[in-house]
Amino acid sequence: MTDDILRDGTGKPNGLQPGTPVEPLILRAAAGECIQVTLRSELPDEMPDLAGFNTMPPIIHPRGVDGFEPFQTNDLKPSSSVGLHPQLVAYDVTASDGTNVGLNRRTQIAKKGDRRPTIYRWYAGDVSYDKSTGNLVATPIEFGATNLIPSDKVKHSNKAGIGALIIEPEGATWTTVPGTRAQATVTHNGESFKEFVVIHQDDVNLRFGNAVDFPDLVNEEGEVDPLNFAAGDAVPNFAENEDAGDTGQRGLNYKTEPLWFRLGFAPVLNEGLTGEQDYTNAVSNAAILGQAGAPANGDPETPIYRATAGDKVRFRVLQPGGHYRNSVIGLHGHSWQREPYVDTTVDIAGNDNDGLGSTAIGENEFSFYRGSQEGHNPYNHFDLVLRHGAGGRDAQTGDYLYRDLTPLHFNNGNWSLLRVE
Repeated sequence: MTDDILRDGTGKPNGLQPGTPVEPLILRAAAGECIQVTLRSELPDEMPDLAGFNTMPPIIHPRGVDGFEPFQTNDLKPSSSVGLHPQLVAYDVTASDGTNVGLNRRTQIAKKGDRRPTIYRWYAGDVSYDKSTGNLVATPIEFGATNLIPSDKVKHSNKAGIGALIIEPEGATWTTVPGTRAQATVTHNGESFKEFVVIHQDDVNLRFGNAVDFPDLVNEEGEVDPLNFAAGDAVPNFAENEDAGDTGQRGLNYKTEPLWFRLGFAPVLNEGLTGEQDYTNAVSNAAILGQAGAPANGDPETPIYRATAGDKVRFRVLQPGGHYRNSVIGLHGHSWQREPYVDTTVDIAGNDNDGLGSTAIGENEFSFYRGSQEGHNPYNHFDLVLRHGAGGRDAQTGDYLYRDLTPLHFNNGNWSLLRVE
């Protein structure tokens, strides 16, 4: 992969406007709004691709069986065309689905050199047909967090082709925090809440930025394995002895700081999880940030979400692509409703006037509270409406750990901080 293709002279990805944050695409719209997205591509005809440890299980034969070689992600070329497939919103599937499947009225993906841009039109709600009048009926729905899924569902999430569409309350307005679209203040009916978008990545093809020498390890056969890496080498798979669903490094919003990197040990299974390493202060600012010469006592290179004690907070948790290995989401010191969804069309007599079910996010008297959320994987999306706001029941200030409760995933970079000031 050559830098002249992907980066300009300042090291920033080509094509970004001044002031654009380097993070996944994050769009917002209010319930009931019509959304028009214009998509263009500047990707080269042949996408650069480097082999790494982000692999699928062999789906032809294991290596050496019947003379066949295994088939996995490194054997596939990433597409040079791009598309955005939305979730939940209403649209014409033949024109605005973001993928070329079946009979399409026009091409739904964008490629460099296209004379006309690809245009998607979506509606933030439900559109139904009224047989009695012959008219379409549009109903606004506050969907909350929804994924924008790439058209190449195997390789593009690995190449950062991911995004989110957040459908806010009907009539809401919002202001993003300078330097990021992942944090915003949303105002609705005279009240505000802080919104934090967390996009999980579990198929990051991470590489060493400089040469690294780790202490030699003894393998299962009692042999000494040298662990010397040159600049540009792919980071070996921490779970290589486990399962292909755990391959690849991890991160949030294009940011990652694996614990093995913070603590300065080799990213391989037989050293990290055998009790040989001290994880006591792994997420403390006092931890060593990477290898020799890196600063200590600094914030991590993972997202830090900021709120004032007592602020109403909603975490939008998404994963537009990646491996089908479930994650478990946890936020220390806080709880939220499992199903924070309500039907705003139910009248005083309890009649559901449109039959759609939930149409907004709010206080659901039938839902229970929890402090973790299992089953997060590609295409899932959750809205964590914090029960007592930032800082928990007692509005305590400080840093609260957001993490994947699966040890391998946490170790490989799925964590961040909620900083309550």
